[in-house]
Amino acid sequence: KFDEKDSSLHLRDIGDLFISCKMNRNFRTQTDRNGCVTITLSCLLEFLSNISSSQKVCGLEDNSPIDFDDVDPFEILEGINVLSYHNDVAFLHEKGIKGQGQVAQISDSGVKVDNCYFSDQNGIVNRDTSKAVDSSKRKIIQYYTASTDNTDAKGHGTHVAGIIVGQIENAANSDKDGVAPEAKLAVYDMHGLINSNQDAVTSPNDYAAVKNMLDMGTTAGAYVHSASWVKTGRYLNNYKQLDRDIDKYLWNNHNHLVILSAGNKGKKEGDRSVKHVGKNLISVCNAVNDMQVNAKSSRGPADSGQIKPDICALGTNIRSAGVQTCDQVVKSGTSMAAPALAGVALLIRQYFMEGWYPLGRKAAANAFVPSGYLVKAIIMNSGKVLSERNDPGNGPSGTTEYDEIQGFGLVSLTDGIFIEGKSDMKRMQVFDREVLTDAGSAWEKTLTIDSVGCASSYSSITLDYYDKPASVSCTSCRMNHLDLSVKKGSTVYYPNGLAQVQNKNTSQRIRIENYNNGDTFVVKVKATSLESSDQKFAVVITGCFGWVNE
Repeated sequence: KFDEKDSSLHLRDIGDLFISCKMNRNFRTQTDRNGCVTITLSCLLEFLSNISSSQKVCGLEDNSPIDFDDVDPFEILEGINVLSYHNDVAFLHEKGIKGQGQVAQISDSGVKVDNCYFSDQNGIVNRDTSKAVDSSKRKIIQYYTASTDNTDAKGHGTHVAGIIVGQIENAANSDKDGVAPEAKLAVYDMHGLINSNQDAVTSPNDYAAVKNMLDMGTTAGAYVHSASWVKTGRYLNNYKQLDRDIDKYLWNNHNHLVILSAGNKGKKEGDRSVKHVGKNLISVCNAVNDMQVNAKSSRGPADSGQIKPDICALGTNIRSAGVQTCDQVVKSGTSMAAPALAGVALLIRQYFMEGWYPLGRKAAANAFVPSGYLVKAIIMNSGKVLSERNDPGNGPSGTTEYDEIQGFGLVSLTDGIFIEGKSDMKRMQVFDREVLTDAGSAWEKTLTIDSVGCASSYSSITLDYYDKPASVSCTSCRMNHLDLSVKKGSTVYYPNGLAQVQNKNTSQRIRIENYNNGDTFVVKVKATSLESSDQKFAVVITGCFGWVNE
């Protein structure tokens, strides 16, 4: 790994291969006062070529610092509060679904804890490395930091936190509330984690660090993690160690969901600028409104051909908490879209854990804890197709469903969650923690259209699952191949807009728009091949249909 801070090349844990040599920026060969010989660029390239050919080396990555990736406001606009989702969040808030009983964890630049969005008249939680949890606190119940400066001077983490759970103390039901204003927060402050340098910020650099961070949130009851940062550098759309580590954690921890910003290099770097491409995580793009994607939002696909980013959320000109006592500031970027989606995920978890499913009204007897891949399936199933990429400098350009710009579209709770008397869909039905154990085995359900009294224009079926982690820099990254299809007579529908079985994505969606009342469809999930003894999965069906037999 090449560390930009000390300009060193470090290779570890690969047998007898090891080198650490100082380099200056001009790559001139010389000996420094410590007796360490610098190397030329050609020497470095030759060395990298030699070690990459070793069977002991799975991949090479630079240990570049991370970027908290908000950008300048998109245009000179006043800014919108997160509740400008309007009906998309309001229809759940009106029913009392506001994040009660839920906790999110963020990894970010810290949070200004005495801002009125997070303040607590009974005192603030300890900010240290103890990992202590105080659930009696109004808003922030855990604050891990290795830094002596936890003021969040630039305000990035404070703004992010406000989008997810912000609520002004003693001012509930304000239009300035976050997406899940009754939820609480665990903070993982990423400053001061390296070499005691308060400005040095890095992502967790191995599985142990990823596990430590996410396990820490779990002790606070946080099963949704929001990360609004990306590694700096170009052409990072390959399956990296961090992608693999997060995939591994989710493979082992099915109740969790990890949401990351896709990056803001779409306009500067173009296609393949997306930074997070793990199979099990959600990589979020930035929507301007319910029609447009922000031109700066990073684009896919992943180097493996997988659809990335996964889905968009509103992230342009978002007004949220600042670092003054009780102010708001406007920021834009996928850094704002990711926490908006995290707030949505908290509301979805609450919906199931309070028993709103399947009747669309609260019934404690129906409550259950959803898997992370069911929550992900609900999100991916809900996506509303965006029509264009908004570029003020060059004018709008087209974007289509499942492309490298919008993925599965714009998250839409009104299209994703059934509420009695509120939803266009006739019903929603989910199948969670289903399992296939043998290659060639299949799961099937028969779906009958019932369009009487249904206002939805389509029925939507989505499969999602947490796959076994692949090797770094894989080109075919899916390990356990589950494939979704829907059949009507001799007509077979395939997911993600394709005309045949797909072999890249764990998130698979089929939408059926042309049907008649009484039409019958067979929904099938087939285990084409398995690298493990079994594979669990979730299926979500929404639209105009009668109950599917369990």
